Amino acid sequence: MLELIRQSRDDYDIVYTLWTLRDLGLAEALPDVLAHLESPNGEIRSLALRFFSEFGGVEYVPQFVAALNNDKSPDVKWTAMDALDRWGGPSEVKAVMNRLKRIVSRQRKGGGQFPVSELMYGISFLCKEAKEQEDVRKLLLSLQTSKSDKLFEHERDWLAKLMVETDGPKDSDATMSNNAIR
Repeated sequence: MLELIRQSRDDYDIVYTLWTLRDLGLAEALPDVLAHLESPNGEIRSLALRFFSEFGGVEYVPQFVAALNNDKSPDVKWTAMDALDRWGGPSEVKAVMNRLKRIVSRQRKGGGQFPVSELMYGISFLCKEAKEQEDVRKLLLSLQTSKSDKLFEHERDWLAKLMVETDGPKDSDATMSNNAIR
């Protein structure tokens, strides 16, 4: 398997091998998987990030942030956000905030990623790492109010439940509703 991941140029072989290595739990393949972050195939880049998230750790946070900020593939961005929710820390708050603002800056199509969307992973991360920061509180409030139409139904329901559980910002926060992100 390791030879195949090192030498194959066939996308199907690489995808199959990455899934197999992941399923087998072969963390020692991490150095061999690293090269696939540069693949022209978004599915391969996404699988490589997933591998780092499962078998790597905080040392791969720079790769997750780079993928979130720079990759064009929605699947890669989703995987990067999932990984940051798992491994990210306070220094990644700005990157996550920027991505969430971009997600809700336009109307989204379809029904969203179910059961957990990229947006939900980002919100989860912010609630863990920076819930008390004013700009995070403003964003969370705007997602419940002025930007709620940009969320899919399952995201709105999840966010409402999360805000109750974490005692997050509420619609009735008068001081914040005047400053909500537009």
